Amino acid sequence: DPYNKFEHLTQSQQNDILLAQVDSAISSRKADSTAAPLLIVAPETFTNDILVGQYSSSRTWNRFTSYLKDYPNVNLLFGASSYDYIYSEKAPSNTARKIQDGIWYESHNSALMIDGSYNTEIYHKSKLVVAVEHTPYPAIFCKIDDMLGGVMGRCIGQPEISVLNAGSIPVGCAVCYESVYGEYYTDYIRKGAKAMTVITNDAWWGDTPGYRQHLSYACLRAIETRRAIARCANTGISAIISPSGEIAKET
Repeated sequence: DPYNKFEHLTQSQQNDILLAQVDSAISSRKADSTAAPLLIVAPETFTNDILVGQYSSSRTWNRFTSYLKDYPNVNLLFGASSYDYIYSEKAPSNTARKIQDGIWYESHNSALMIDGSYNTEIYHKSKLVVAVEHTPYPAIFCKIDDMLGGVMGRCIGQPEISVLNAGSIPVGCAVCYESVYGEYYTDYIRKGAKAMTVITNDAWWGDTPGYRQHLSYACLRAIETRRAIARCANTGISAIISPSGEIAKET
């Protein structure tokens, strides 16, 4: 459950669970030096300890890259709440939050692609959910939010779509809500994506049609773009979807 996962499980315990699944996924490939590249996908906001550009400060990043050293043909894509630290006497932007005098931070909902050689690429979600992730009219409402104690989301997205590279293969990563926007989604293909991923956290819907409908959107996106999709959904439906929109496997 996204509301209490960090209360009931430490990040280290969550990392252990994921790597145990990764072990199972690649155990049959260890002796095959000719195996095709393998992409492991973990859900949206899997970790919250990523500092943009200073990845070695993250225990999760260190744990994963250390593990992947033994598997040069494997990439790991995972979601993260990431941060930029900004050193300034005054607020550098309307959305920045103050840590202490002279230190501020901006937050992102991100996807990271890593491998065992410390290569790290990051993508920041741009289609942000209003209030939960994004404060509209920040010059006005962020001031109100400060007076309320900082209850609204202030994530910053990147100005345009970019792809992440799994080895030599460009992969698009739509983060949650971004898979709903057909025209926006096709920009991943225009940027060169040969395959697509969707990472999401579908627990917000509980036991309602929402998480099933969200999967249906991904099937539609596959048909529109003729790209296979690996969809990883925390508590929702994870699936491998063919370019014709058919679900090959699901959990």
